[in-house]
Amino acid sequence: MNPHVPVSRPAPPANYTSLSYRYLRLGMVAMIVLIFVSILIEVAATGWSCVQDSISAYFFTPVQLVFVSSWIAIGFCMLVLKGNNEWEEAFLNIAGILAPVVALVPTPHTTSCTSNGPIDTTPSVAEVSNNIHSYIYVGAFVLALAWIALYRSVPRSRRWWPLPSMPWPVRYRYTLPAITCLMIVGVIAFLVWPDAFIAWAHPVAAIVQTVVLIFVVFQNSVEIGRKANRNKKLKGLERYFFRNGYALIYWLMIGGAVLLYGVGWIVFNWSYWKLALEAGEILVFAGFWLWQTRDLEKSPLPRLDRAESPTPLFRKSRPNAGVAGIQVASMKTLTCLARQGHT
Repeated sequence: MNPHVPVSRPAPPANYTSLSYRYLRLGMVAMIVLIFVSILIEVAATGWSCVQDSISAYFFTPVQLVFVSSWIAIGFCMLVLKGNNEWEEAFLNIAGILAPVVALVPTPHTTSCTSNGPIDTTPSVAEVSNNIHSYIYVGAFVLALAWIALYRSVPRSRRWWPLPSMPWPVRYRYTLPAITCLMIVGVIAFLVWPDAFIAWAHPVAAIVQTVVLIFVVFQNSVEIGRKANRNKKLKGLERYFFRNGYALIYWLMIGGAVLLYGVGWIVFNWSYWKLALEAGEILVFAGFWLWQTRDLEKSPLPRLDRAESPTPLFRKSRPNAGVAGIQVASMKTLTCLARQGHT
């Protein structure tokens, strides 16, 4: 073989990390579509006279398995996906830990009209206790691992109180303590006041999750406004709220909630205002998620992924060991090729 003749090499593989990130985001939208398709099938089987007054009420219908599994999967995706910035990361983590509570604790309901005939819509204490205990055990284990990673990410001299020494931004570094406090409050409420927890956990978690997701859209609208203001000297609120599509979605979510709650329920006492509100908020956020996914195609990875490095949990870290190993192997390969060329 002539060493001076260039050897054709196969094209480099696609960026599997970016592809996985994209497909995981699209998978969340697929789970939302799955829930709505299951609800439509139930409506077709029962007729319009048997439509439930909220999406959560379909927990007591044949939609239950799809609703519970899909909502837990959506929460998992929110937790594992890195946000496009530190604020989005914090909000998605909070929404992610609340999703299993929304899915596993049924909403108090009185209607028994389903395609399976009359059923008991009283939440089962045994089922809720089993589900929440399982979530507490797994959540505590994951939080412990996260705290260990946080503890090992700072120098030994500062480990007595690692939070101020974390290498992450201020707004991001306090996400884990906030989630831990939220988890502790939920565990105490479940263990001390189980009846009140079963009655209020679902609506409280659903409301907080919706508000947090609205903040996700709001924060992205602000970021887009700031970028636009660098090139165009916008003034006042115009630079934040009225010059991008994210702002439109934000105002749709806020305006829809105020309209359906204030007018639909308080003024007209419409029976299906919660169903319309939940469906509207979910679908509008799904539209934002798809829009953001398209925008993120311009960047191979979120900024947080490019700024952070993984922290080992149970062994000492060897920074750049993998890169150094690749460099040594590459040097050895080049040396062998050079020797073959001289011979």
